[in-house]
Amino acid sequence: MMHLQITGTSPQVQTFLCDLEHRKQVEVVEKSCPSFIDDKHRLVRIDCHIKHLPARRQTNITLRTTDGKSIHFPLLDVIQVEISPGVKLLTGRVTDVFS
Repeated sequence: MMHLQITGTSPQVQTFLCDLEHRKQVEVVEKSCPSFIDDKHRLVRIDCHIKHLPARRQTNITLRTTDGKSIHFPLLDVIQVEISPGVKLLTGRVTDVFS
């Protein structure tokens, strides 16, 4: 487990944490409540305990076509966000060792 200390404006910190929590290879185990460290510059600090799970770096994606066939491909560093109920956005990287 690792300790991560994040400092920035509240929107910066929240955006970063949201991005971090959507990554499958990182599990946020615990996070503290934001504490103001610089009222003049509106800086907050959050302490987190995270687990890095490199085995989760690759995700196998399966798409089903309208005629029932399946397309399988691996994605690295997947970020999955549910846009609305039942609608998900997946982003990631594909590498081709032969190109």
